[in-house]
Amino acid sequence: KAYQPVKIMNYTVTPLPAVHALNEQAFFYLIEKGDEALLYCHDTDEFTDEHLEFLKTKKVTMVSLDCTNGVLEMDYIGHMGISDNLRMKEKLLKIGTADENTIFIANHFSHNGIAPYEEMVRRLPGFLVSYDGMEVEG
Repeated sequence: KAYQPVKIMNYTVTPLPAVHALNEQAFFYLIEKGDEALLYCHDTDEFTDEHLEFLKTKKVTMVSLDCTNGVLEMDYIGHMGISDNLRMKEKLLKIGTADENTIFIANHFSHNGIAPYEEMVRRLPGFLVSYDGMEVEG
């Protein structure tokens, strides 16, 4: 159930309802362990006011955002791109869920909206742009 935390080993996993296609129920996740938390947001569009209200009571050390649309500005609901990632980062910083030490990662790319890696890095300041085999420690 959305917003209902589940204990899995030493982790607390909270599913949040994704903003995705109308006929699907998808989730993104807040994964917490001790003082560290990962906000894993793939297969979702921008956060709603309800998401932000929930998240403003949380602190995250790492955020992985859907960037399926890459450099494209898309009107459909279900995925984000570069401009959406930048907006979501600002919103998370503004509500105090993230801070200057939070690691932001653009991830979950598609061939439909991808630009060369160097352009993605240039257009996403303050983000790590993921690649196959990348490992990050928070």
